[in-house]
Amino acid sequence: MTQTNPQFLFVAAPQVRGGPDHLLRSLILAQALADCGGGCTIISTPQLESRLSDLAPTLTRATALSDSAADISLVAGRLTYDAIVIDHPGLGLEDHLALAGDRPSIVMDDLADRQIGGRIIVNPSLTIAPTNYLGLVPESAEILTGPLYAPMISEIARRRGESPAERGEVHRVLLSIPADEPADFAMRLIDGLRPRLGETVMEVLVPQDFENLRSLNRIASRDPRLVLHKHPHDRPTIVSRADLAIIPIGPDIWEACALGLPIIALAASPADMIIGAHLAQIEAAIVLETSDRDFEGHLDRALVRLLTSPPLRRKLSAHAASLTDGSGAGRIAHKLIGLLSR
Repeated sequence: MTQTNPQFLFVAAPQVRGGPDHLLRSLILAQALADCGGGCTIISTPQLESRLSDLAPTLTRATALSDSAADISLVAGRLTYDAIVIDHPGLGLEDHLALAGDRPSIVMDDLADRQIGGRIIVNPSLTIAPTNYLGLVPESAEILTGPLYAPMISEIARRRGESPAERGEVHRVLLSIPADEPADFAMRLIDGLRPRLGETVMEVLVPQDFENLRSLNRIASRDPRLVLHKHPHDRPTIVSRADLAIIPIGPDIWEACALGLPIIALAASPADMIIGAHLAQIEAAIVLETSDRDFEGHLDRALVRLLTSPPLRRKLSAHAASLTDGSGAGRIAHKLIGLLSR
């Protein structure tokens, strides 16, 4: 450690439906920095308070009146910190520079579509390269892109090390319900998959604001193969014990990749489809577009292929696991700590 008990400040945006989970990403990085001996404080806002109480009740907070740049800056000005991590698309270049001052800083980004500050820029997207940031960031900034820098809790990397080199029969299927799709889509999805399960268990990750949870609970009460998880704190355990995953393209897919799961990836947006094309090209996933008129038919055939073809599962598993190893948060933390001595 280059500095005794360095203090890190976090600024995170509230989650927008279907967008990155800025708060969760910040909490994962805060834990990685705490594991290295740092102290962490996050600026809380009315939009974040409830989730912070649920996800990180012991994390030190400084409360802002709103999520505006002015209120966040007002609170930050009262605090003492050695470095800052900003994961907030509502803040721009001037805000980044003002909050950081002469301190080391990280800016988490997802789109490479605006001018941003930061000594380190992190974008874990599969389709973004450092060249996408030409003219958008300070010339001296270090740009870290790709799923190797996808923040995941440390347990994912540990469980990756415990995962078998070759997965055998499929006993558990992980289904992560897309947050952007309507509830009736999810119900059709589950109804279409159930006949193909046989005795296989399907663990279902339910979105936080899922509208039809009561109906889903009724189905699960009659079908012991369905196990529902809402707000799962033990998500790494759930993901790691699966034998294959049906999961939306987004930040959560990197956990499945890190654990070497054969994946059916669901693309809902044009941006998803771009990432999906890359995943399909390198044979890291079977990619399906949810807007396809015969989506349910394609999904049925893809699941049957995976259930009946161990060679296909092995190929997808190996290629997915090559994309990331679950240690992204640690990599980012050590990069920031390395700046403290400069």
